[in-house]
Parts: sequence; C-alpha cells; structure tokens
Amino acid sequence: MAIHTGSSGQYNNRTFYALAAAVVQEYTGKSVDLASLPTDEDGRFLLVVPRYSLKQVTTDHGQQVEEHTQDFVDNQLSFSDAYSESIPDLKSAVNGALVYIGNTAQAQGDFVHTARSAEFPGLFANARLADQLMRHIYITEAPLWFEIALIVILPLLIALAFNFMKTTYAIVISLASTVVYAYVNEALFVTRLYWLDLVHVVIAMVAATLFVGLYRVLYEAAQRRMVTNLFGMHVSPAIISDILSHEDPRNALALKGKKVKATIFYSDIRGFTAMSENMTPEEIYNQLNEYFEEMCAIIFQYGGYVDKFIGDCVMAVFSAPYQTPDDAKNAVLAAVAQQKKILELAEKWKAMGKREFTVGMGVNTGDVVMGNLGASSRMNYTVIGDNVNLAARLYNVAKAGEIIISDYTYQEVKDFVVADELEPVTVKGKKDPIRIYNIRDVKEAQAAATNPAVTVQPAPA
Repeated sequence: MAIHTGSSGQYNNRTFYALAAAVVQEYTGKSVDLASLPTDEDGRFLLVVPRYSLKQVTTDHGQQVEEHTQDFVDNQLSFSDAYSESIPDLKSAVNGALVYIGNTAQAQGDFVHTARSAEFPGLFANARLADQLMRHIYITEAPLWFEIALIVILPLLIALAFNFMKTTYAIVISLASTVVYAYVNEALFVTRLYWLDLVHVVIAMVAATLFVGLYRVLYEAAQRRMVTNLFGMHVSPAIISDILSHEDPRNALALKGKKVKATIFYSDIRGFTAMSENMTPEEIYNQLNEYFEEMCAIIFQYGGYVDKFIGDCVMAVFSAPYQTPDDAKNAVLAAVAQQKKILELAEKWKAMGKREFTVGMGVNTGDVVMGNLGASSRMNYTVIGDNVNLAARLYNVAKAGEIIISDYTYQEVKDFVVADELEPVTVKGKKDPIRIYNIRDVKEAQAAATNPAVTVQPAPA
C-alpha cells in the first residue's frame, strides 16, 4: 500500500511503497530520496540482516517458550511489560527513540525470508530498514563487468601457474588462492559492505584447478609414454627412468646437443655378406633377430643404450644421457659378455644345422656431442664427433672374436682387464698412429669389487 506523508502533519506529494521510508521521513523530518539509494540489478534495495534466531525452549515446568537471539536492537519490551508497573513512565524509558510496535509470535506468520534466516520477523525487517536509511548504511554491489572479469581472469591465472611449476605445487597454490579470495570477499563485505560475487568465482577457480590439474596429469602421462615409445626399443629401463624423472620430459627430447664424455661401442659380424648369399631372407632375419635380441639385452644390463643398427652392425653408447665413472668399464664388460654369448649361440646354431659366425668389436672413450639429431617430426638420440668415428675405425680393425679398445679406454679399465697391446694403427682423420689393445680376459676379483652387481663373463681366448 502506498503511504503519503509529510512533516508537521501535512501530506506532500511524495509517495512511498515502503513503511520504513515513510517512518524515517516522518521521524527525521528530512526527505528520503529513494531514487538515489543503491540497488541490485533488479532494482531492489539490499537489507543488512543481523543475526537472529528463534527457538523453542522448555522450562523447568515443562512449558514451551520462545527465545530470540538478535544483535541490533538494544531494547525490546513485550507489549504487556510496556504497561506493567515495572516501567511506569514509558515515554522517559523510550527517550525519543523510534519505536516499532508489532508481534513476533511464530503463530502469527509475520516472518520474512532473508539470506541468514527463514524466520526473520517482519517487525525486525522494517526496523532494520529504517535504521539503515537513517544511518546511511548501504550495501554496494560490484559492477557486473568486474565480477565477470574475476570469473575469467582468476581461473586463467590458475591455468598459467601450472605452466611455471610442478603440478602438485600448482594445485596447492591454486586452492590456497581460492581460500584467500573467499577470505577477502567476506572481509570486504563485513568491513565495507562491498558485495563481490563469491559462489561463481570460487566455483570457477576450483573448476579451473581440477580441470587444468587433470589435463596436466594426463598430458604429462602422454609425454612420458612418448618418451618411453621413442627410447624404449633402444635404451635400457634405467635410462628411461632417468629421463622421465625430469619435471618436463619434453626437455629430454629437445633438438639440441651437449658435450659429454662417453664410451662408444661398435660390433660387426665377420663375413656376414658372404654367408648370407647361401641363406634365404627368412633365415637371415630370424638369425639376426635372435643375435640382436641377445646383444641388446647385455648392453641394457650394463647400462648402455643401442644407438642404431647398421645392417649387421650394432652401435651402442655408454653414459647416455648422463655420465657415470664406470661407463668405460661397463662398455668393456658388456663387450666381453657379448663375445661369451656369441660362442654359446654358435654352439646352439651348429647343433641346429644353422650357420655360425664371429664378431669383431671396437670400443673408444672420449668427448662427443650427445643429443637429439634430426627434424622435429623425426629425430634420433645419438652421438656425433671425432671419437665416434674412431670407435667405428676400431671395429673394422678387430678380427673375429676380438675386442679392440683405444688407449683412452684402456687407461680407464687397465686395472681389471687382461689386454695385449697391438701395433698402433693409422686411421682415417688421424695424423698420428693410435695405440690399441685387444681384451683377452678380465680380472674377475677386481671387476666384481668395483661393481659387485656385474656378472663377469670372460672373453674367449
């Protein structure tokens, strides 16, 4: 119902659709400009609701009474108390205050729904609204564009955080940021009555954390599978685990190289071309695959990785992608173990009526450039450099059953090998002859002492 009111009992032309506004104007004698009051997007004035609760209390006599809890009305009197003898002078007790008279009995049904209570007395709502109008206590809502910006920008910042830190840290920081936002949101409302969107922004931040975190976990798993597929057929499991220990496995696949000290191994079947002339393609492939399977297993066992197959030649690298003090020793032990396995295979093939063959091997240690070589669509993790070429020259020098090592490798393994120094050889690309050695055997006690996990296989005499 519209209320027309004015000061001094004279009505004016102002029309109010709120009892509180009419009361305030009548009480203060000042105009209330409703058009200037801040409202929400639906044109509603926002009420600051105090704490209020209404509950039934059972007394000692079994009676049910209502108990109110509120924190904004300083004095409340029941209607009967106002006329009791305990307050003989009601006017002096009120002392010029604005007095609302109404009922709060639950049975009367005069209750309104608020954000904090579903049973807030209508009497209190009118009193609270009048109090806000007199004291100019208004809730200010953040602009819609600002809230939309928060819903968009904060989740984007969370997504950005995942690109600069580990997934676990990013999740923790994102959730902590959500808690901080909720705290700041509440603090602004409590201290400044500034209303920012809480629910939608928090949902957006939590959703961004969950979805980006899940995507990051799945993406990292995909990267790990890519690394495993790229290296799994060539690299020992220990090397794959070492690469995958990186925060971002993609760094291990970058098209770049680094200078490292490595030991390069080559092996080649002697007389294979002539032997294969009398074999069918199926026989060649079956026997080669069996041979390669055994050789690769030994290389992996000693910490090396198979760089490539060149026809019937095997190239392996020890110390990739990270170097250890025992790289040269492991390469030599692997070569000795391979020669032993080749003898076992030869006996097996002879018994099966298959052709036998022998293998010459070359080993060299020195600085090389190691990394991914090729194009972004196809690459190969390999080593290049002069010391790689020298290892290739040495396996060409090796005769059937021999393991020829350079002087560089010999200086690192001389304490546990039995080797004969051969005549220096001149190889392509080198001005001076190269000192070389043929590994005849290993000193089992010394080899086992330096690497107890290695099973020493002596070379053939």
